Amino acid sequence: MADTVVMPRLGMTMLEATVVKWLRDDGAEVQAGDVILEVETDKVVQEIEATSSGRLKHAAEVGESIGIGRPLAFILAEGEEPPQTGKPAGRATQTKAQEPRAGRKAAARRPPMRATPIARRIAAEHNLDLESIQGSGPGGRIVEADVKAALEAGAAGSPKIKESVPLTGVRAATARHMQESAAIPQVTLNRECDAAPLLRARESLSLRASELGVRVSYNAMFAKALALALAEFPALNSSMSDDAIDIYEDINIGVAVDTDRGLLVPVLNNADKRSLAELTKELQTLSTRAADATITAEDLSGGTATITNLGALGIDYFNPILNSPESVILGIGRIRRHVSGAATVWLSLTFDHRVADGADAARLLGHVADSLSDPARLV
Repeated sequence: MADTVVMPRLGMTMLEATVVKWLRDDGAEVQAGDVILEVETDKVVQEIEATSSGRLKHAAEVGESIGIGRPLAFILAEGEEPPQTGKPAGRATQTKAQEPRAGRKAAARRPPMRATPIARRIAAEHNLDLESIQGSGPGGRIVEADVKAALEAGAAGSPKIKESVPLTGVRAATARHMQESAAIPQVTLNRECDAAPLLRARESLSLRASELGVRVSYNAMFAKALALALAEFPALNSSMSDDAIDIYEDINIGVAVDTDRGLLVPVLNNADKRSLAELTKELQTLSTRAADATITAEDLSGGTATITNLGALGIDYFNPILNSPESVILGIGRIRRHVSGAATVWLSLTFDHRVADGADAARLLGHVADSLSDPARLV
């Protein structure tokens, strides 16, 4: 009997993943454990292995979105044929058999759209929907002049689209998470912090490079400061469930990383209990994995709060959006060195107003600022 390789669940929030590359050809002989394809979830690219030995039969195409538990491939014995599945691939896919009867009748009554080849080509080049154009040719046929007239009419009221980029992978996930987060009542508190002690402490720690084996990063220091603050104010190390506030035992800080594939948030587990050197080393490793697409779903899971640093891009301060379902995210601006020799940095704390009031969040932010102004607390 054919063995079915199905889409596994690769994350708690995963609903589907996209086939990005087949590593073994359709019809190839494979062994159990061979890597046969790569799929991309909303966070990572993951390799999928053959579950048994035999002849490989693809059940999904590159670019196709497949829901959890749906077939990706079949492993067949000699002379065996793949089962008939009806190919219910992505969760949003609807076959003709599933189409509502009224919809089939309406489709049957709708006359086929008629357009000349050149009219179709010009419309496709400009992302123009032919359904919106009234044809002037014989029998209502859409001709070149009709398409050009529609383009001229639209040019006066709307900008010309250079390119339409499909919303997929990490970018699609980011868009979905931001939309979900926007529904949360969230407030941002901004505070300017003395950063001169932070600069001096980082240089002092860097002089001990032979002992630490690494140049301590600012993000490691910010992550540790937030973790220590959450240890003091655990009510904000939490998330909302349907009818309760779930307060986490561990303090795991996600660090937003900009990559070519979009924003990823690898997690530093138990950040409050680890040294700056350890946090720096792990953050370097995770950032490299995020950049070269070798990061795993486990690396991106389990966060209880997040930091996002736009200081390197020249941003002074901003209002970060919560990384749902977390209740806290700390935004960090650039460190500004003043002529007087002082240095400051803006901290922006966004919090879920359902789990805490402004005063509680202000105390949490104050603790972060105190730790950065007295970095001995971080060591």
